[in-house]
Amino acid sequence: FGNVRRYGMVSPTVFWPIPRVYSGLVRIDRHETSEWPTDPEFCEKVFELIDVAFAQRRKTSRNAFAEWAGSGNESASRLLAASI
Repeated sequence: FGNVRRYGMVSPTVFWPIPRVYSGLVRIDRHETSEWPTDPEFCEKVFELIDVAFAQRRKTSRNAFAEWAGSGNESASRLLAASI
């Protein structure tokens, strides 16, 4: 859907309660034409993953996807395979 790059970091001190991690900002520059399928079924799967990723506050991506992927280790493997 687009090119993603790290855009900055956010200090834990700007949140309350203060988390024990730094947060990252990303920038997504959308492609003018999609390299991916745009059919409703594919888009539904993509947005299901997005919902899983952001469903719970203060979770790492590995832990957020653990149930979806079957385990934390499988989640980590899939994230690494996707260069995330």
